[in-house]
Amino acid sequence: MLLLGLDVGSTACKCAAYDEDGRLICSAAREYPIPAGASDIDAEMLHLSAEEAVAQASAESKALSGESAGLISVTSFGESFVPTDKNGRALAPVIMYTGSDGEKAASRLISDPGAGYFSSRECLRPDATYSLPMLMSLTESGSAAAEADKFLLITDYICFCLTGECAIPWSLAARTMAFDVKKMEWDGYLLKKAGIDPSRLSRPVRDGSIVGKLLPSAAERLGISADTVVCAASHDQVSAALGCGVVSPGQAVTASGSVECLTPVFAGTSDDAAYYDSGYVCVPYSDSGNYVNYAYNLTGGRLLKWMRDELTPYRGDGSAYAMLDAEAEKRGVSDVLVIPHFLGAGVTPDRVPTAKGTISGITFGTTAADIYRAALEGAAFEMRVNIERMRSLGIGITALTATGGGARSPLWLQIKSDILGVPVRSAASSDAGTLGAVMFGERATGLAGSLGQAVERCVRPGKEYLPDPAARDFYDEKYSRYAAARNGMIRLFER
Repeated sequence: MLLLGLDVGSTACKCAAYDEDGRLICSAAREYPIPAGASDIDAEMLHLSAEEAVAQASAESKALSGESAGLISVTSFGESFVPTDKNGRALAPVIMYTGSDGEKAASRLISDPGAGYFSSRECLRPDATYSLPMLMSLTESGSAAAEADKFLLITDYICFCLTGECAIPWSLAARTMAFDVKKMEWDGYLLKKAGIDPSRLSRPVRDGSIVGKLLPSAAERLGISADTVVCAASHDQVSAALGCGVVSPGQAVTASGSVECLTPVFAGTSDDAAYYDSGYVCVPYSDSGNYVNYAYNLTGGRLLKWMRDELTPYRGDGSAYAMLDAEAEKRGVSDVLVIPHFLGAGVTPDRVPTAKGTISGITFGTTAADIYRAALEGAAFEMRVNIERMRSLGIGITALTATGGGARSPLWLQIKSDILGVPVRSAASSDAGTLGAVMFGERATGLAGSLGQAVERCVRPGKEYLPDPAARDFYDEKYSRYAAARNGMIRLFER
């Protein structure tokens, strides 16, 4: 039996076919025909793109292996949702987390019931980017979408299109700001205060739960048997963690794409107000009893792309990163500092949207490769700020696994290991998100008895990078300069 992992992102979706031991057979992707940074995504277009990727991956994997798909496991980005009518037809474009419509509603909720209520139950700091404030704004708008029968986040929307059933994995429900993480259920008091009936939301289920079998109409569109089961995997960052084999406290994933996200695993929720004031969250890691947190650097690969296009002759050339890596490694360390707040200081551990990025320490001898390397260092320094803040709040990190585009850079992985002082291993899988989704499906179908067994079965080790003692003293001193400059800029733009 082949297993299909579907990862639905905000700019593209990808479906990958694996065998029962987690070996990749083939994959298919669809990039959405929307401009970069678009705030509106047509829900039906997103649904059809996902189905096209599934159909292609299924057909190609069957041709290659002779086997048919028996499972589709779905993971997706969070917060955003689709208002639908009783027939599941979308009544509006996807309501995206990047919008600003929820700001007034978020302010009301912060005033009453107050930020302390959210940290004690939803295990987060209330913010306009979560689903609940956007839901409130929509239901109070008087639009046709305000009368929607259901409000579905992306994983449960796609699963509904495939099966006709509404179920949302816990880790995705935790991105709504309306989910009681300690009870693993919708917060009835909060939803009543927001004027939203819980029946308009999907049924919360354990990450990696079978939702149902394919509808005959969906099976016909996909060219797959109607006996194929559909699994609601998780929020995409949780699937990426599982696909990297990161399941135990002390382990963490560093996912380097356009945005860099650090996802550590830890035991138990936090009751420390300072934890939530730093923008950190507690998201359930299925029913393992563990939780994950998300620490962000909003620029990540986006900054490297800007540098490639604006500071080098390699504009638009994807192979340029390897050349820049080679030149930066040849040049070695320098005094150049890059503070990567080119989109403001992000969600963690300081939220200052007006903050600015800086490049300092430049002389007439500075080259583009020096600045590029300093950007790699700056991203790692920013994560060290987060790691040190989390450590002071009780979450320790002893090892990292790297995934995403940045994991293809040996130079960047070594820099991260040197600056963070922990081993950094590259993920062997080229797409941890789809693999993690499939691993949730393996447990759901009984192919693996636990998430740990799924890891043993499907995850293969990548190359490990160890901290270089010779680099530690230099980077400790450079980090102290980075932290002083960074914190000074934060204070400047907080005013």
